[in-house]
Amino acid sequence: MNLARAKEMNLPTDKIYSPLGDPLDDFRLDNGDHRAKLATMALWPQIKLIVVDSLSGADPTAEKSTQDAKNVNWLAALARDTQKPVILTHHLRKRGLFDIEGEVSLDRIRGISTILQYARVIWAIDTPNLQDKDTKRLSVIKSNLAKKPEPIGFVIDDEITFTDAPEKPRNETRVEQAADLLQALLEKEPRSAVDILDEFEQAGYSKSGLYRAKDALSVVSIRKNGRWVWSLPQKNYE
Repeated sequence: MNLARAKEMNLPTDKIYSPLGDPLDDFRLDNGDHRAKLATMALWPQIKLIVVDSLSGADPTAEKSTQDAKNVNWLAALARDTQKPVILTHHLRKRGLFDIEGEVSLDRIRGISTILQYARVIWAIDTPNLQDKDTKRLSVIKSNLAKKPEPIGFVIDDEITFTDAPEKPRNETRVEQAADLLQALLEKEPRSAVDILDEFEQAGYSKSGLYRAKDALSVVSIRKNGRWVWSLPQKNYE
């Protein structure tokens, strides 16, 4: 199956190596001979990337023991010593009662928490918008190397198409909706309080609703030419 996928994606299969020679053999992280073969192959100049898919597949007996942490630590040392990236895939535990549906955090990673200690960067794939399950989100949920980048979205069909990162749909409160309207009214330039109140009344908001939105955005009001003018805080209008 993987060979068929590689051919469809036009990957150079002659440049994909198995440390055991036969790609159908099961590689085991707890097998010293297998580790030695991987470490030797990792030193080859033509090896640019090492992929272990997956942690539980490479050592299915160590799912809930400290052996998992030792295996991840060994892979981290291999990446350090060879100066080559190691990608290790791992699965999630079943979603609990208090987990957010469609989203992934470090708490969702299966097994003992110490396996997270040795990973320099952890990427997560989730589906925050359950109304669009085809669009996935790739985000960095741990990084010891640099500031976390913005997440990206992608869709896998016959090929991978990258998109803006999907977000969980938000059910806005009435105050949040009013704040969005006020933000839009003040985005380009300061406006008089009278004009803003008129806009709000036409949109069906009360005066108290307007002032709750004003407080939510910390809108600045100043007296200018005999009238009150509102502006967004720390906004540099041109």
